[in-house]
Amino acid sequence: MEECILTYLDYFFQTRQVFKWLQPKICRDDIKEAVQLPTASENHECPPCNPGMDYGNSSKCEFCPRNTFSDGRAGCKNCPPNTTPNYGYQIIRWTEMPQLMSAACMEPDGSSCSSSMGWQCGGSFIHSGHHHTDGAYLLLSLNVAGFRSKGGVMGGHRLEVGSITFSFQLDCKSKCEFVFMQGSETKGVSLIQSWTESQSRQEFTHTIMQNDSYTFSWAFQKLKLGQDPMDAELDDDVAKIFSINITNTIDGGAAVCLPCHQELEDRGCIPCPSGQYIDPNTTACTPCPPDTTVSDPLAYGEDSCKACGPGLSSFDGVSCTTKCIFTLDGTQYDLRSLTNQWTKEDLILSTQSVTLGDELIGVAKDISFMNIETINEFVQIGFKDDLHFFYSTPLSTRSCPQGRTTVITLHCDPSKKDNGTIQLPSRCPDGTCDGCNFNFLWASDAACPVCTESDFKTVKGECVNGLQMIHYLPPSHCLVKQSMPTTKNIPCTTHIPLELQAVIAVTIALAIFLCGLMIYFWKKTQRLEYKYMKLVQSSGGRDEAELPPAESCALDDGEEEEIQFNQPRATGILNRIKAMTGKVQ
Repeated sequence: MEECILTYLDYFFQTRQVFKWLQPKICRDDIKEAVQLPTASENHECPPCNPGMDYGNSSKCEFCPRNTFSDGRAGCKNCPPNTTPNYGYQIIRWTEMPQLMSAACMEPDGSSCSSSMGWQCGGSFIHSGHHHTDGAYLLLSLNVAGFRSKGGVMGGHRLEVGSITFSFQLDCKSKCEFVFMQGSETKGVSLIQSWTESQSRQEFTHTIMQNDSYTFSWAFQKLKLGQDPMDAELDDDVAKIFSINITNTIDGGAAVCLPCHQELEDRGCIPCPSGQYIDPNTTACTPCPPDTTVSDPLAYGEDSCKACGPGLSSFDGVSCTTKCIFTLDGTQYDLRSLTNQWTKEDLILSTQSVTLGDELIGVAKDISFMNIETINEFVQIGFKDDLHFFYSTPLSTRSCPQGRTTVITLHCDPSKKDNGTIQLPSRCPDGTCDGCNFNFLWASDAACPVCTESDFKTVKGECVNGLQMIHYLPPSHCLVKQSMPTTKNIPCTTHIPLELQAVIAVTIALAIFLCGLMIYFWKKTQRLEYKYMKLVQSSGGRDEAELPPAESCALDDGEEEEIQFNQPRATGILNRIKAMTGKVQ
């Protein structure tokens, strides 16, 4: 059986292929039927390096010096004026183990394998090693010192500091597992993704949200299922990585150069100060507009400046902050009286040793922001003027792929003085029901909105020596400013309120109307009396003392009843007077 490994021997940028037995050697080559190692090849030109690297004065590929770039073929060159290297890690050729990468093998019990060759270079890919015990972990690691961007959250959007993309393939005849991990000094080691069984060639991208030094690791494990002789085929199970690309790093190599700001007296590139971006037309550094921030030192154009979240502001273009004074929907809040002087006995928020909120991304009266929801229990307890503080930890973990979020609801409760009390959800005593989204209710009188003049009830006193005392009675649902006086003296005034003036005007107008109506009817009555007197005087020359005989309503003999149909008389006093007047005439 042929078991050999391809290596390169370099001399004046010439190389030849030399074959060696894999270690530990598990076969014999001293018998007649044994396969012998192939002879070394003729010298030929060295293969190209990875982008951003060059052979330099050594026989191995190394990263280009600072302020230079390379495509891996033509050597390192200085960046043109007004440009700067775009550093990163781009590994597409595997003729040797790249810089800052290492391979190892670890047994299930934690001890080292007999052979440390956990991974081997294969030219166009790197693959897991052979002849290791079942269950051994074959580790491949890459160290990254940091990234150029600070990350964080801007305008309600998480900002990435960089990304890592790799292409891989799994060929497994039995059970196997391939995992990708991320480790840092501040966050420890976390599992990002895992795959089992055979996988066709594919790409995986992981976004880095927090600037830190990282160690990215790949581990391959072959698992024995039983005592079947076919388990010997486990040695053919292999994992292959074809390419690795990490962007926006502070070191590594640069394949290209990007435009940047440059002073007149200096030929080198100068990063813009914090909070400024590069004007594409003049390459001058320009401050971001108010209430916007920028994190990338090589930010181009004003579009690179991202707006702060609701309730936050920025004056330096670097970070979004708050002075604890908010005006939301016309309602003002002043939270400066709240302090963080809590004792350990008074405040136990969670038993989990994890970061719950690295960034304050917004303060709003809305119960949701950026897909962060306030728990329904706290929405029902509160009212429309409650404030919600939204925090985010963008670091992705296996249990929380979207990171962790925290909502602190400030509830107005006049009975809770000073710092008030903090309440956890009744269904989730640790503050979270899923381990990723946390909710806390902070009840305090300081969380009430600031009282406005219209919220006070005013009581006016008597006028004494030309002054009238006004008493302001504060309401219980808002926070009274210290500058707001409880009493105030104002000069007495005879000014009649507008509402009272309107009532008086309507009363006077109604009185005038009634008087005019009485005069009208009085004149009508006088005319009627005059006509009646004339009617009496013209009644046939009779003696004034003699009254006319009464007429009988009965019918005489021989008379027939005469039925007359008359129109109904007009009703109303005016119509009756007119009818009487017309009858007399």
